[in-house]
This record gives sequence, structure tokens and C-alpha cells, in this order.
Amino acid sequence: MARAAAPPLTTLRDLFVVRGAFAPSSVHATEDTLDCVGVLTLPGGARRKVILVVAAPTRALQGLLATKRYSYGCGPARVADAGDAFGGEVDAAVVPVLERLVRHERRFAALWPLAARAWAAHPAPLDVPESAMGGPVPPELVRAAAAERDPVLDVGIHLRSGCLQRCAFCRREPQRFDAADHDADLATVEDLVRRVVRPARRRGLDVRVRIEADDLAGHRRLEDIATLLAPQTAFGLHLVVPPNRLADPSTARRFAALPGLESVTLTLFGCTPRTHDAVAGRPGAFLELLRAARNLDAAGTVPLILSAVLTAAGVGELGGILDVARLLRGRPTVSALFADCAMHHLRLAAIAPDLGALRRAFSAEQRRILFERVALQDFPVCALPPALRALNDTNRVLRRDDYPALPACAPCVHRPRCCGVPRGYLDAHGDAHLAPEKHAQRR
Repeated sequence: MARAAAPPLTTLRDLFVVRGAFAPSSVHATEDTLDCVGVLTLPGGARRKVILVVAAPTRALQGLLATKRYSYGCGPARVADAGDAFGGEVDAAVVPVLERLVRHERRFAALWPLAARAWAAHPAPLDVPESAMGGPVPPELVRAAAAERDPVLDVGIHLRSGCLQRCAFCRREPQRFDAADHDADLATVEDLVRRVVRPARRRGLDVRVRIEADDLAGHRRLEDIATLLAPQTAFGLHLVVPPNRLADPSTARRFAALPGLESVTLTLFGCTPRTHDAVAGRPGAFLELLRAARNLDAAGTVPLILSAVLTAAGVGELGGILDVARLLRGRPTVSALFADCAMHHLRLAAIAPDLGALRRAFSAEQRRILFERVALQDFPVCALPPALRALNDTNRVLRRDDYPALPACAPCVHRPRCCGVPRGYLDAHGDAHLAPEKHAQRR
């Protein structure tokens, strides 16, 4: 029987490995550009997060090296490393890595189209729920993984670790788990790798892994789990974490060094302790976030994303939130509250801002949001000025039955691509602030 092809993205990522010099965490492939994110070790031992770029040479992209076929370059992966801080020392360290890559040019040129196809795939996610942790992987997931026909297997793992915060929008009551629970979680992941991940790789599939928990930094076996999973995937880990434990420098350093970690997202609810702490439900949470962000920045190897979730209390502080992101050298994103269960509707009715307040806040900060290319998530189209709408993305897992079709929105030209508002929002504000457009507004 013919042997299955190796997973293209994982194989491509491994071509970038230069022991002692460059450790890749992920590869991003399109038809035109190949990016590899990883950690570069500088002379003297300092480490920097960088992006290696391979593309067809153009006037705008000269790179550090060039062949007849491709241009090879390097750029910063962290906001904190942009500009003057990213220069000659990095270039000198990265050139030998690029020279080695040039020697593999024919091989990765052959893999490139397959890798681009794998990157663009959006398979149905297969999740190991928290309720299944501590035992064997559910048989139905094993069967579904074996039947997967996409070039990528998308697996989600929900670890058990009770959150320290009591966020006003969260539907979950905090639970407490001990070391035995965390050991059992590791055993479940080992079973997942044995029965799902490795068979998928033998069939030529690339594997995308998502790790979630209420308090990831508090999971005692997280480093072991990441070490087990990182070699299996070329997508990298992007982790959303409550900041509380990362306020401790040693914990933050260990977290930033997790194998395969590509970014850390901390959630911000306002630009003042009063607003942030009230939504987080934890006195001192704002100061913990500031310390966590500074600790991660000091580690120097992980990009920081500050995700502002806008509530009625925080929407008026949008400008200050962007100031905080700049001071902490994080990349800002701004998200709407979204609903995915009946309990969320009750909570949204109490804390969701109305669309009029959102429009005023975004209009006041429009020029800055455009200049900084702030990512926006899950906002109804009419909540945003026309110039900002291209920056808005919608969570692909939003359930439509939680976002009902409204008569007021029926004539709106944006209805096919608008997420609308959840039922909880309607309970709080009704439809008075909706602003349907019969014709698209010019930017």
C-alpha cells in the first residue's frame, strides 16, 4: 500500500528549523507569500520573536536575500519590536537562517501550493469538551477525525482550570480543580494524540489545535500539554488568558516560553481600575492586567493582543482603552459582547451598550482606529461608521437562532453580511437604536 503524503504545513515548518538559531512555531501560506513565525536566538543568547517572509521579489519587497525565484526577508512579530528596535543585530543573526532556507528552495516550492490549500481550509471543529476531560477521547470524535476529508483537522481541547475572575458577561460559575484533575487532563491529551492526531498526520492531514480553559495559566500540566502538542501542528497556539496569574513575573516567563505559543490575548474592559474591575468582578484586576502585560513584554518572545470587550460601562472609555494598548505595547482589538446560550441573553440585557453609544464612540475614534488598523469583531454593520466596516469580522460560530431576523432590519442593504443583535440586547434596548440602510453609505 502506498504511503500517505506527509502533512504539507508541518513538513514546510520543519524546513525552517535551525537548531540553536531559529525555532519556528507556525507557517502561514498563501498563493503569493509564505510567512514563518518563530524565535530567533541572537549572539549572546537574547531571543526575539520574528517573522521570516518568502515571496516573489518586487520593488517594494527586496528582502535580505534574493534568488531568481524568491525574495527572503525578516520582520518583527511584536509591536514592541517595530521601528528602530528591530535592526542590524537581528539581520546579522537571521541571514544564516535564510541562507539555509535558500538551499531548500526547490523542496518548499513544491510544498507551497499544498500548504496554501491546507491553510485556507475551514473544517468543522472537533472538540474534546471539559466534561470529557479526565477520561478517554470520546469514540464519536475518533470516528469523525478518521472520516475527515479536509486537508486540516481542527481539534479543540477544553482543559479544567477554574477561573479567578467573575466577569459580568460570563455564564459559568467558578469551579475548583486539583492536581489530580490536571494530571488526568494530560492523560486525555495523550490519548488524543495517540488515537486522533498521529493517525491524522499519517494520512497526510495537518492538525490545528485550540486549547481553552477558564484559567489556562493556572493549569499545572499546561507546559507538558503544550510540549506534547507543539510538534504536531504548524499553526501555532493563540491563547486567551485571564491576566491574574501572569501578574507574577516567574509565571509569566514560564507561560511566554510555552512551546508553539504565538500570541497571548488579555481582555480589557475599560481604561480605569473602577470600570475594568467592576466588569471583571475582581478587585485589583486592572493592576494585575498591567503587570501581566509588562511581564509578557519583558519576556520578549510573545506578541501581546489586548482585546477590549465593550460593555455599557466601558464604551465611553474607548479612547482611553486604545491609549492603554499603546502604553503596554500590545495590538488592540475591539469586540462586541456576543451570545451563545440562554444565560448569556440575561447577562447581556444588563451590560450590553446600545448601538447609539457604540456609534458615538467609534465615530470619535475613527481616524485613530483606521491609522492603527484596530481589528473589530462581532459588531452589527450599522454600529460602525462606513469607513470602519472593512475592519469588522464576525465570529463564524455565532448561532443564528440567538440573533433573530428583525422586521426593522429587513430593508437593510447590509443584512446578508450583518450578525445583527442578540435577543438579550433587544430585551435591554429594543430596536430603537438600529439604523438600517436602504443604500450603502459612501466612505
